[in-house]
Amino acid sequence: MSANNNSAIENSDKPAMGRVTQPAPAAVSFSSVNPSLKKKLEVFIRDHRLVPPSEEATELELQLYPAAIDGSDGWLVSGRELLLKLQQTLSPIRGQGLIRVGIPNQHVPQYTQFFVEATANQLPTAMMNPELIHVPPFNTSFPCITLKIHNGLTNPALTHITNEDDSPSENNAEENSDDDDDDDDDDDPGLIYYLSEDEVTHVARELATRADSLAKSLPGFANIYGKASSRSLKNQEIVQIWEFRAAFWDHYLHRCCRKVTNLPNIASKRITGECICRALNIVPSTMMQARDGMRLIHRYALGVTAHQEVMAEIAKEGAGNRSKLLDFLQKWEASHL
Repeated sequence: MSANNNSAIENSDKPAMGRVTQPAPAAVSFSSVNPSLKKKLEVFIRDHRLVPPSEEATELELQLYPAAIDGSDGWLVSGRELLLKLQQTLSPIRGQGLIRVGIPNQHVPQYTQFFVEATANQLPTAMMNPELIHVPPFNTSFPCITLKIHNGLTNPALTHITNEDDSPSENNAEENSDDDDDDDDDDDPGLIYYLSEDEVTHVARELATRADSLAKSLPGFANIYGKASSRSLKNQEIVQIWEFRAAFWDHYLHRCCRKVTNLPNIASKRITGECICRALNIVPSTMMQARDGMRLIHRYALGVTAHQEVMAEIAKEGAGNRSKLLDFLQKWEASHL
């Protein structure tokens, strides 16, 4: 489906897999909406950045608008006002890097319709699409809404990773044809975190195939990825490698192994960090370097919080050095806390 002013809709129980688009509610001007009532709204917060997802609840007093203005039932609430007041409670949205916030789609609730992406402190002031979000019809004195929190699509690598078909490789595709009901696997508290050496090797091999295919699909990245261990990378190329590795880690860590393989003996187990590091042919300390590097870059080199000195360091020409770049970023943070 597609339409003007599309907003992203994704399966809520697997971060950003199988991206679909759904027409956003018609553009509404606040000046054209007559406020209907001010009521207490129960807000349930489900944070899918954690495994298992964390769940909180709070109560906000907000202005509700009749949803009839967009042809649906229920009510509408200003996403901006909701997030502004939420961040002032004991249950604010926290975390590093970009964060996406969404609600269950009013037509297909198991899918999430995201309406904003920003850093935690910028969520209330960021661009929203739509600006009025749907509150289901309520039969009690307290209307309620569920917010779903996911990591942001921070870079092209993550965008491509989250858009790929979330199913085992072609070798197992036929076996998987009847497994359309495994979308909730990632949240299963019974999944095991231990894999044997042979299982790690198998999962890592499947992930490596995906990583190689993904790297080749990113414009201009295949050559950089091919020399990821080289000492001749520029700082900008080092950052691209960090982005790719951190995105791959964030997307696959602790997901159900069934997402990448149909081996029956590991269908109830989770993908481990060791699987991901082996797939990318790096040691855990190198992955930690990439993740910490991207944390610092999100904080000091992107958006309105970017600092010219940090951006200049990343833009330097000539051969860079991963350790020196990370050291620079860490020292910058220490001196600006």
